[in-house]
Amino acid sequence: MMVRDVNNKFKVKPVAMAVCSLLVQAVGGLSGIHAQELSTDETQTESVDQENEDVEQILVFARKRGEQEKDVPVSMSAMSSNQLAEAGVTDITAMFQLMPGVENNADGSRIANKPAIRGVGSTENSSIRAKVTTFIDGIPIVGAQGISSFAGLQQVEVLRGPQSSAFGRSTFGGAINYVTRDPDTLGDLEFDFRGTLGQDDTQNASLSLITPIVENKLAMALTLESNSYGGPNEWKTTSGVQLGGTSDKLGSIKFVYSPTDNIKAELMYIKQEIDDDHPAVLFTNLEDLESYELDSDGLCVVNGGDNSCVNYGAINVDEIPLVFDYNFDDETNPIDDPGTRIDRDRIQGSVEVQFDNDMMLTVLGAYTDEEGEDWLDRDAYDDVTTMHIASTPESIEKYAETRLASTDEGRFNWLVGASLYEYDYLNTVYSNYTAGTVMDLYSEGARNVGVFFNLGYQITDRLTGSIEGRYQIDKIDALYPEDEDRGAYADITASSETKSFQPRVALTYELNDENNIYMQLARGTNPAGFNSNALDPVLLETAESEGLNLEAFQTYDEEVIVSYEIGLKGGLREYDLRYSLAAYYLDWDGYVQPATVNWTPSDGELLDGTTSDDYYSRLFMNTGDLSGAGVEFEGNWSPTDNLDFGATLSYTGIEFADDACSPIPLDYGVEATSTDPYNCATTIGGNAPPMLSRFTSSLDATYTVELSNGMTSYTRVDYQYRSKRYVEQINTDYLPAYSLINARTGIRNDDWSIELYVNNLTNEDSPAGAVRFFDGRISGMYYNTSIRLRQPRTAGVNVSYSFF
Repeated sequence: MMVRDVNNKFKVKPVAMAVCSLLVQAVGGLSGIHAQELSTDETQTESVDQENEDVEQILVFARKRGEQEKDVPVSMSAMSSNQLAEAGVTDITAMFQLMPGVENNADGSRIANKPAIRGVGSTENSSIRAKVTTFIDGIPIVGAQGISSFAGLQQVEVLRGPQSSAFGRSTFGGAINYVTRDPDTLGDLEFDFRGTLGQDDTQNASLSLITPIVENKLAMALTLESNSYGGPNEWKTTSGVQLGGTSDKLGSIKFVYSPTDNIKAELMYIKQEIDDDHPAVLFTNLEDLESYELDSDGLCVVNGGDNSCVNYGAINVDEIPLVFDYNFDDETNPIDDPGTRIDRDRIQGSVEVQFDNDMMLTVLGAYTDEEGEDWLDRDAYDDVTTMHIASTPESIEKYAETRLASTDEGRFNWLVGASLYEYDYLNTVYSNYTAGTVMDLYSEGARNVGVFFNLGYQITDRLTGSIEGRYQIDKIDALYPEDEDRGAYADITASSETKSFQPRVALTYELNDENNIYMQLARGTNPAGFNSNALDPVLLETAESEGLNLEAFQTYDEEVIVSYEIGLKGGLREYDLRYSLAAYYLDWDGYVQPATVNWTPSDGELLDGTTSDDYYSRLFMNTGDLSGAGVEFEGNWSPTDNLDFGATLSYTGIEFADDACSPIPLDYGVEATSTDPYNCATTIGGNAPPMLSRFTSSLDATYTVELSNGMTSYTRVDYQYRSKRYVEQINTDYLPAYSLINARTGIRNDDWSIELYVNNLTNEDSPAGAVRFFDGRISGMYYNTSIRLRQPRTAGVNVSYSFF
């Protein structure tokens, strides 16, 4: 995000913008956006004096070496901590609103946040299905993707398009990298406090302390943060239980040790806790449901009526009664502790050695332990089928990487490395958590071994070429735990292996000192996976009795995406204009989504005596291909010393191919056009993927005035637009287009600031997210569209105090 820093000493960071700083300034990362090749006294952000104007130039690490953004042949947005503060960014969703072609689909709790880039994302809450992965200083996080904090950060980098050659697995659609700030062993004591008080019981506070411990040898950075949002008064159940509140705490400590000028070591530990209320989620009205176009008979019957189970057209909150009849205390299936909890521990470190022969060795690693709990009422009405779904995702991650790189600035530069990434993930889904009744199980262990390289050559004074590549082996292990009642007398295991090579080739031509044009070809992959629930002995035997070999559905194939991209980056100094423009075409093969295999017993009864509805299970399948083109623009213009404008614009044209199919119609209870090998509708060719806004845009204007005594006043207004988003592949119901306006004004000097803000100024109430889910008002195991409400207008005050 190219935002001009009108005052480099402005460090106001409204504390309301914290949700997971995380950690470690490891030099480099998993193919590493953050290969910290700068010495200790160099920061990731350079302030370059251009004709006496301070313009913030962010160094980015998309190719593992610090480069100006215009020199990187990748479409990306980078925002420094100052820019995040000026925009009032409080979470990943607010940040994405300021960037082209990126979205965060939040349909329930924060565990369920699902980032998507250029329409490439997952519709599944499971973090192991993610197609966009979060990194901290270049090291991945397989856990919850939407809980990142902005406290203690140097900057955030969002790379669009497949990044598999650089980052490896799960960067199929792109990557998000949080770069933490390094303490300076030669610096002075720094103290920074930020606080927020606002409507709906908004209370945030953060404290950052940076101090040298041993001069020129050892320094420490400490960050503490606490954020809470109580939720609007109208978001309460009929029994008075508050909904929609959020709460999180974070603590991190980071050490930098430089025993010599050529050696640098870093170590960071972070502890993060999330404790959110039950989200404010509603179902669309039964009277709005209509027959699906493929089903003229209206097979899905609502409680004995004649309506079928599909919603057509826009879903508007003002047409849905705001009634939260959650039956948390249902006698047969109670919810003792509604809401979401996440507990994350992470330790991360690196060692960097600079050799006399202009080579640098970097070794880094991380260990992460994350546990979560989600316990929700998804029928949202009393006296109906009780859908009290609970899940307990757990993950343990281990990561190690070593690389050797050239450090000279000649015509040729190179980097080679190897990485090892392991994680174990288990998510048990309960239909009755209190009774321990398991509805589904997602278990996966992964071991990824990769070797990679990056070669760059300056062909002429203006033309530069680069080639990157990664060869990796992914071994996926599935586990169905011992369950004698279902015939599993010991743990049942199975595995699959994927070998792949992901290249990226780019050419960059320097039009002049300020503007570059580039072309890029990149290939990304998501490894083949396993359906651990298809190892269930009862399901296997039942399917076999119905003439279906369920073992054929235990695995799904690798997904592959190829991206063709051309872009223009740079600026016009005489007009104080900076910009980035990119056009691309994506070809995506093997789209993976959940499907219901056509094996349900004719009498509805499984071999263990239970019914298929009692033991519901989904299997992930490759269900077709997608392709499409898009464009992205972002820029900043400063016509005067006091006025700054920023803008972003994107069009994403990705769509399903004619051979793609959707299993969604069956979930809505209507007939499918194909039943072999699983039920689906084959009429989705040309449809948009779920939760994609074809058009996005944002505009911002900031006006500053220098006051007496070193004071500065400022006012900023942001406008953000998103076009409509279809809920599912069949493109029947959609969330309408919406616009948001945020405003803030304040005064500041070098040490302190005070700011008044209003978010969602017009009180926009369009749904924030949606997902298909069981609807307890409809007889049988049928679905409807559930929506998450948007946070209403809130106002408050941000304060900060810093000294150096």
